[in-house]
Amino acid sequence: MRLLYEGKTKKVYDYGDEVVLEFKDTFTAFDGKKVEEVPGKGEVNAKFTELLMKYLESKGIRTHFIAREGNKVRARKAEPLPLEFIVRNYAYGSLLKRLPILQKGQKLATPVFEVHYKSDELHDPLLANDDPVAAGLLNPEQAEEIRDTTLKINEALKELFKKAGFDLIDFKVEYGITGDGQIILIDELSPDAFRAHKGGESYDKDLFRKGASGGETLKRYLELLGELERVIQDELQG
Repeated sequence: MRLLYEGKTKKVYDYGDEVVLEFKDTFTAFDGKKVEEVPGKGEVNAKFTELLMKYLESKGIRTHFIAREGNKVRARKAEPLPLEFIVRNYAYGSLLKRLPILQKGQKLATPVFEVHYKSDELHDPLLANDDPVAAGLLNPEQAEEIRDTTLKINEALKELFKKAGFDLIDFKVEYGITGDGQIILIDELSPDAFRAHKGGESYDKDLFRKGASGGETLKRYLELLGELERVIQDELQG
């Protein structure tokens, strides 16, 4: 396999008509200023990605997921868009800086959909919704499809997390375009890329950002994973 990309928490390899995502045992925060290796973390994030992408597939969302083996995920090949898409259900993070009239943790009257340009150097700047079309990164139909799909993902995951006893605070997703022009969900779905709370406690990477060890954070990840697996299994049996 040929290495295509290596980030802080993943390696991506070319595998013919597919790609392989290898999840690292690494927690990072503050643009890599805080780093900790925790055995098993990569496999846990791969399990989250498998569980949630298969769940979304059952709800009619097209994803790149094919199969998982340990900390590796086989996926359909697609040309990644240089964009990230965020949905916020509660007031946290950068939204508080943009809308200081909100209280931290406040439930929003409606989900907020955001588009960001993917650039570590520029810290993934927020774009106006029309910017990707104006820049030629998307056509109007693709932009509308991505917005509709992302909000559909939000409704599906929000309901799933609620059944498991958690609030889905916000999440980030990425998309790619396949050789035949389909827009599909790519990358990962894990607590590195979403916030989930229970009783006011974080079950996501915010815990690590706030000073918890990687081991403590991974325990929370595993607790959330177990509850989501239980709910999905109950749905399948029901």
